[in-house]
Amino acid sequence: MDFFRSVDFDADGRSELVVRDKKGRWWWAEWDGRKPSFIPVPTARPYPYIPFDGQMFAANEGNSLWLVTRPNNKWQKVQITAKSFVRMPMYHEVVKISDLDSDGNVNDALILTDFQTLEWWQRQKSGKLVFRDRLKLPKPCDTLIQAWAFHEWVACVLRLANSTKTAFISLEKGRLRWKGSFAYKFL
Repeated sequence: MDFFRSVDFDADGRSELVVRDKKGRWWWAEWDGRKPSFIPVPTARPYPYIPFDGQMFAANEGNSLWLVTRPNNKWQKVQITAKSFVRMPMYHEVVKISDLDSDGNVNDALILTDFQTLEWWQRQKSGKLVFRDRLKLPKPCDTLIQAWAFHEWVACVLRLANSTKTAFISLEKGRLRWKGSFAYKFL
């Protein structure tokens, strides 16, 4: 095993394990105190990481990004088109999974689907992955740097394309809002 992570893909409040073996295969197991039985994860390449206690993860397959979760003992995958996975010579991150609505669950995904579109997806308690909002960005961005929530304030930092400048997005009343690139002067 060369990677493991505590997750909650079935959203039952109890941690499970995700591991990658030395051959690069991914496995999931419920942890109930007994020896776990490992079930194959239905994707070859989780992207770029699996968040601790996350209720879903993103996977890169071909030219698409997939959100993957495990409600009701079945894998569920939703295809999201994301065009900016890797542009040589730089690696560009296009997805962040976090608790954006401060409900205590790591069940929100922000995805930069192309250089000017940001989408918010959420895993509901039932396990269904639902689209919440889409924001057309007024300026091209190539990397999703950070996404976090602090009480009622939610922010996302993007890097403007071919630049070191950043732009900011907030989540207000269930909608993504462009806040501009002015704040980079203060960083």
